[in-house]
Amino acid sequence: MKNIISRVKFFFVMLALWFLLNWSFDWTTLWFGLIISFFVSIFAFEVLHDDKGFRFKGIKFHRLIIYLVVLFFEIFKAAILFSINLFKPQYVPRVFKMDLKAFDPIKVAIVANSITL
Repeated sequence: MKNIISRVKFFFVMLALWFLLNWSFDWTTLWFGLIISFFVSIFAFEVLHDDKGFRFKGIKFHRLIIYLVVLFFEIFKAAILFSINLFKPQYVPRVFKMDLKAFDPIKVAIVANSITL
């Protein structure tokens, strides 16, 4: 029963997030929001929750600040290098492999999104 209540709460949080991001109360938006929130709450619930509760315990504030500073520096550096490579096309794309010490899916997702940026 506790699992069902947690899933329903998660569904309503996803639905509220959908409405905040779309800011439209058209019927099609309402239906898509309900359907997408339903499927997200079914498939993503196991990633974020386990038998003990919420898996993600938070990030220490000083690590978050360091992460954001390094992230913005790397984004700025990549933008400058990209601009230079537009005028001097000597760029060779590379694929690299990265070993992570973290096995938490949320931390891996944060790193993957940072690399994508």
